[in-house]
Amino acid sequence: MSVLDEPSAQWNEEDLVALIDGSVEESLQLEYKRCAALADPSKARDDICNEFSKDVSSFANSAGGALVYGIIETGHKPTALDDGFDPAVIKKEWLEDVIQGRVHPKIDGLVINPVKLSGTRHGKAAYVISIPLSRGRFRNSAMDSVGSLQRFSLNRQNDALDRARA
Repeated sequence: MSVLDEPSAQWNEEDLVALIDGSVEESLQLEYKRCAALADPSKARDDICNEFSKDVSSFANSAGGALVYGIIETGHKPTALDDGFDPAVIKKEWLEDVIQGRVHPKIDGLVINPVKLSGTRHGKAAYVISIPLSRGRFRNSAMDSVGSLQRFSLNRQNDALDRARA
């Protein structure tokens, strides 16, 4: 049985290592992100939140799947676990707040799975965001540099249909 046969909401460290050992390539339903995607000190917090919520709404607008934060990838294949997140700094609740505050409407069935890491990464975590196949159209709301609300649709086909209907 492959790790991909298991619900990503239940993945553990062994499953993440199996993805790496098996060189399981990114796909429409699986994407790997380094820890810096959520914790890059050189980026503004708002930019990180915008990018994160765009990734989540993009998956919700397509086939659903798993976003794995804490895996290094090269050429769309996982190569290693990243350093991991300090769960006291990058908290599951913070990720939930970002999604709830920026992705509309609410994505029912979305699960954030903090994966405890061991060894030299003891006390750290990776995060697996399990996004269900959705029938809705999800938008990412973000504030621009002057503070006006912008709406980003990550489903360009639906945008084109909207324009054609107008």
